[in-house]
Amino acid sequence: RLESVRLERPLNSLTRFRSRKRFPVPDAICPEGRSFAKTLPKPATEFLKQWYHKNSGPHPYPSLAEKKALADKTGLTLNQVKTWFANTRRRSKLKSPSDRVDTLVLEPRHKDAARVTYGGYGVDA
Repeated sequence: RLESVRLERPLNSLTRFRSRKRFPVPDAICPEGRSFAKTLPKPATEFLKQWYHKNSGPHPYPSLAEKKALADKTGLTLNQVKTWFANTRRRSKLKSPSDRVDTLVLEPRHKDAARVTYGGYGVDA
């Protein structure tokens, strides 16, 4: 029996999740079963890391031709390569100490007050 019939209201994401756990999709509808999140192959990510560190100077953006070549060499799709580079650039920016959220910097505004910068957001102290 469906949860929405029993509850007589529309399903939200939590009740849908719970009902799917209790009543899994039949094999006739989904023969492969649940799909799990997949990570990229280790050799492919190592190759992309090498390229990124070799070219991570002022412009760590591969051209479209370079992305296609990297996709061919690693066996990944072009979209996977694009996404990997976007995520890597974002993560490398977060690792720099000035962008970390847990860094505190005191900036005096005038002689009587101090301003605390917490992760780039100013907070009056």
